Amino acid sequence: LCCCEYVDRRGRRNHLAACCCDCEELDDGCDRWLTCKSLPPGALERIADTIADRLRVPWFSGAVKINVSLVPPLVLLPVFLHVAALHFLLGLIILTSLPVVVLWYYYLTHRRKERTLFFLSLGLFSLGYMYYVFLREVVPRGHVEHSQVVALTCGLILMLAALSRAKKDPGYLPIPAGNEKPSHQGLPNKSVRGSSSGLHGAASSRAVNGEAKGYCRMSAEQPEGVKKDWCTKCQLVRPARAGHCRLCGRCVRRLDHHCVW
Repeated sequence: LCCCEYVDRRGRRNHLAACCCDCEELDDGCDRWLTCKSLPPGALERIADTIADRLRVPWFSGAVKINVSLVPPLVLLPVFLHVAALHFLLGLIILTSLPVVVLWYYYLTHRRKERTLFFLSLGLFSLGYMYYVFLREVVPRGHVEHSQVVALTCGLILMLAALSRAKKDPGYLPIPAGNEKPSHQGLPNKSVRGSSSGLHGAASSRAVNGEAKGYCRMSAEQPEGVKKDWCTKCQLVRPARAGHCRLCGRCVRRLDHHCVW
């Protein structure tokens, strides 16, 4: 692939120059609109998926896809802030409506169980924008020492490193290798309640520092507890305090909630 080529969602080889044409969903929608026919169910979603798939930038090994949710914060945040700085009433309106818009978008994505990078990009860009304003406006005019600038920069770098590590792996439980779905056949049941295999299975989930080391949370006396700890989507037995995140689509070891930021 050259820098402007990519493989689309249908597995076809495509080019950025052809992004403005050859859209079957959009052509069909325009034809139905001109002939006063109603759009079929899911037509707008298919058009949006095609546009999101073609939103790419040239790169060395082929065009790289850009997540659509990254674009609005990068464009709207500086525009809103500049408009808010023009007048007091404009600033009051924008700074009041902006949290409402963010909460509405959170409700919309949370209800649809969609993964979005909108909040992450909004937080990172806000952080970078404040750091830029601090260096551009505060440092030249205020009494800011070099040690304070260095301390702030180091704190910013450590914060980004911690965020990158948390986003990379918040504690996902490993999926069984080879896509083999473990079954309950190897787990102790009522017929083997007093057998050595049942005791061995209970001992294998021995807690270390208050946290289960294995992925089996059951005892030889209560094998029916396996049912409530069995994740049907990940096909594994969850340890204590673990849960399935519906946004990540994975089981997390010590799940509290999915932080949108």
